[in-house]
Amino acid sequence: MRPQAIAPWLHAVWDSLDFHSFPNAMLLHGQSGMGKFEFAISLSKALLCESPDSQNRPCNQCEACHWFDSGNHPDFIALTPETHRKYLPQGNFDIDSEPSKKLINPR
Repeated sequence: MRPQAIAPWLHAVWDSLDFHSFPNAMLLHGQSGMGKFEFAISLSKALLCESPDSQNRPCNQCEACHWFDSGNHPDFIALTPETHRKYLPQGNFDIDSEPSKKLINPR
């Protein structure tokens, strides 16, 4: 069984995943708007969960799930375009909150 957040047409992909011998990298490719991003977020949470159920769904109770939901999991770093940041857990990013630092060349 897969999380409800993923698109119905990606359920077959989710069901085909072997969580016991998962690769160290995956490339999700396809047309824009297919649900790849939501799939990747759901998959990340499932892989980082400390107590997944028998169907590899996150428990939503462990410390790792709470960290993930709050956007503070130390092992999750999302490299996303600005347009997708609102879909991340705690997606309220203030990009301009810290003034940019310039490298000064003391020549």
